[in-house]
Amino acid sequence: MKNLNYSQLKGIFNDCQLPISFIFLDELDKNISQFISQSGDKQIRVATKSIRSFDVLNHIKSKLGEKYVGVMAYHLDEAIDLASKGEKNIMMGYPQLPHSRQFRELEKYSNQIIHMCDNHQHILELDKIASNLNTTFHICLDLDMSYYLPMLHFGVLRSSLKDTSQLDHLFKTLSGCKSVKLNSLMGYEAQNAGVYDDHKNKLLGMIIRFLKKKSWKNILKVRKDFVDKISSKYKIDYVNGGGTGSILETAQDPSVNEITIGSGFYCPHLFDRYKNKFLPASGYAVAVSRIPKSDHITCHGGGYVASGACNIDKLPIVHSPSDCKFLPNEMFGEVQTPLKTSEKLSIGDPVFLRHSKAGELFERFNTIKIVRNKKVVEEWKSYRGEGKCYL
Repeated sequence: MKNLNYSQLKGIFNDCQLPISFIFLDELDKNISQFISQSGDKQIRVATKSIRSFDVLNHIKSKLGEKYVGVMAYHLDEAIDLASKGEKNIMMGYPQLPHSRQFRELEKYSNQIIHMCDNHQHILELDKIASNLNTTFHICLDLDMSYYLPMLHFGVLRSSLKDTSQLDHLFKTLSGCKSVKLNSLMGYEAQNAGVYDDHKNKLLGMIIRFLKKKSWKNILKVRKDFVDKISSKYKIDYVNGGGTGSILETAQDPSVNEITIGSGFYCPHLFDRYKNKFLPASGYAVAVSRIPKSDHITCHGGGYVASGACNIDKLPIVHSPSDCKFLPNEMFGEVQTPLKTSEKLSIGDPVFLRHSKAGELFERFNTIKIVRNKKVVEEWKSYRGEGKCYL
C-alpha cells in the first residue's frame, strides 16, 4: 500500500463501488511478524477496539500462533459475543458493571471473561452479582502508571490505584468477597505507548521524549512494586502492560508477561510519527462526486474523524493522490469533502485516505475489502457488518 502509486491503487479497486474500506493483508502480516520478533518472551493480547472485525481477529490469531494469549475487549456485550465464538481468555480493558440482561451469558462464560476493576465498588458489585449467579468472576486490577510531577500529570485519567499504600485496604475488601478471584493485573503505560515521539513542534517533541524517558524509569519501579506486593498474597496469572508505542521497552520489563497490541496491526497515520515504524495496512476510499473548480474536487463522504482531543491530528489524511489537500474552512465533511488538487480527476474516481486511529474506521463500513498481492481477494465483515455496535 505504502509504495503503490495512484494508478496502481485505482486499478486494485477498479470494480468496487465506493466508498470502501480496505486492508492490505501483506502489510498486516509483516506488522504481525514485527510484533512477534519485538515482543521477546512476552505473549501478545490483541486489543479488539483497534480491530473491530471477527474475521480480522481470526486472521491475526492464526498468524500469532503460540504468541497469542487472548483479547482485550472494550464492552461486555462484545466479550460475551467473543466468548460465544470460542475465545477462552477475554480481559475487559475497561470496568463495566454487568446489566441484568447480561447475567445469564456471564454465568455461562464466567471462566472465559476477566472483569476490570480499580476500586472497591467495582469489586463489591461484581462479587454480589457472581454470588447471586452462584458462580465466580475473575478480576483484573487496573494500576495507574501515570508519571506525576509538580504541576504536571503525564498520563491518562483512568485508574484510582495510584500507589501500593492503597492495596492493604483493597486486600481487606477482597478478603470479604467469596465470589471474585483476583488473577490478573494491568499496568498500561499510556503516556509512553500512546504518545508519539515525532511532534511537529520540535521543542514540544523534545519535551515529550524527555518526559517519556523519565516516565519509563518510574513505570518500571511502580509496576514492579505493585506486582511484588499483590503477588505475595494472590496467584497472578497475567500481568499486562504496553501497547504499540512501547512494545520494545515493555518487552524488557520482567514484571510483565504479556503485551497488549492493537493500533499497530493497521498502523493508522498517527503511528507514522513513532520511532518504532510499522506499515500502513488499512484505509478507505471515497468517490469524486463534483468538480466545482478546475483545481478542486468534492468527494462523497469522508469525514471519519477520530476520537480524543479535538485537533488536526484526529482528521484523516489523503494517502493518494498525494497532492490533495483539505480546505481549512470545511475540512472533512459528514457527506461531502472538498479537496484542492492539481491532479486531473474525473467524477467517480477514487481518493484514498487513512484514518487517524485504528478500529474506529470500521464503525463506518459493513465490509472490508481484503487485498493480497495487489488484488482484492475477499470481503470480510466488520463488527458493524455483523450487526454489532458496542460503543
